[in-house]
Amino acid sequence: MKPLLCVVVFFALALADISSDLNNLIRSPNASSPSAYFIPEQIIFSRGRHAVCASGKIQVPITAQNIRFTTQVPPSQFAVTAIVQEILQYDASLIQKSIAGTQIVQGTYGIFAKLCYPAQFASAAQVKSIQILTHGSGLEKSYWDIASPNNSYVDAAAKAGYATLAYDRLGAGQSDRPDPINVIQSAVQVEILEALIQGVRTGTLGIQKFNTVICAGHSYGQIIQTGHDAKYPASCSAVLATGISDTTQYLVPETFALNPTIASQADPARFGSLNNAFLINPTPVSVHLPFFRYPYFDPAVFQKVFDTRSTYTIGEIFTAIAILSPAPAFTGPVAVINGQFDIPFCGGDCAQRPSAYRATFYPAAVNSTAQVIPNTGHVINGHITAPQAFSQLLEFLKKNNL
Repeated sequence: MKPLLCVVVFFALALADISSDLNNLIRSPNASSPSAYFIPEQIIFSRGRHAVCASGKIQVPITAQNIRFTTQVPPSQFAVTAIVQEILQYDASLIQKSIAGTQIVQGTYGIFAKLCYPAQFASAAQVKSIQILTHGSGLEKSYWDIASPNNSYVDAAAKAGYATLAYDRLGAGQSDRPDPINVIQSAVQVEILEALIQGVRTGTLGIQKFNTVICAGHSYGQIIQTGHDAKYPASCSAVLATGISDTTQYLVPETFALNPTIASQADPARFGSLNNAFLINPTPVSVHLPFFRYPYFDPAVFQKVFDTRSTYTIGEIFTAIAILSPAPAFTGPVAVINGQFDIPFCGGDCAQRPSAYRATFYPAAVNSTAQVIPNTGHVINGHITAPQAFSQLLEFLKKNNL
């Protein structure tokens, strides 16, 4: 048999075996279930074909205590820009003035996810650990599986033997988009993450139970992760924190660089049905300035990130910092990775920030590490150096026997 044909046959067999397991492991939808459940839509390969994945919506029931804001959906881009200016100005008080108390948000939301298993294994049951991947603001789940061969963390994790569950946060990607001011807030994102973690731990998602659940967050996704770990310190076996630091002082220039724009106006083909409180980074420059450092990325990879950029909400902007608090009761290992030229969390110089973040927000974490990836901007997975970051994260897990 010719070498290329051998490879094709191997992957075809792997797809058949693992996809059969995935179909068997995913339970039939039960709308009366009190727990999250997975509704798969298709079985596919990851970008580099090292993982076999089921993608579809997970129906996630949650209860969260949100902040109730009096802010209304802005009538125009002028109004959106004014909001951004007011919340970023010196001694800003717009958010505080908009608070009208708290409210309980209770509902079931469709969270689009991609569950991936290593294609190298004969069955899903051979996989003992899973990583839950939470993307940052303005991105969606494809951040973890951008391109082959160098820009897919899903592939790197699969080659190391890990299953992954990458999901679109509420309000992003293919997930549901409820009220963007008073529902899609950081507290709700925390509860969704916890529901997903418990779903894979208990098997209520319809897949096998995992005793080892590693939690990876990027940027705003790691802010959510940190807030989660402060509230639920026993849920994650380990934390992989990327694109984050101990300070938020650089988020002001970063937010201006994002140029938050009404999504339905910036990209009507994709977001024309959304109201004006759903925002997006409108141009390649508004993605390049805060997220990438030239010349350390492939323009084709940059274009993929731009083309798949997604929405964020006024509610998330108003509540992002509100959940960022230390997790002193979290005692698992934590790895912190930053790009050398990260703008949002390091102001372009990340030399000391990863260590300071770990010490400040995870003071009781054991066997931890903090690293800076040279010649890299904020969106680590989109840079040429991504394999170096992946290697360090996976080696960290190996050293901790996870």
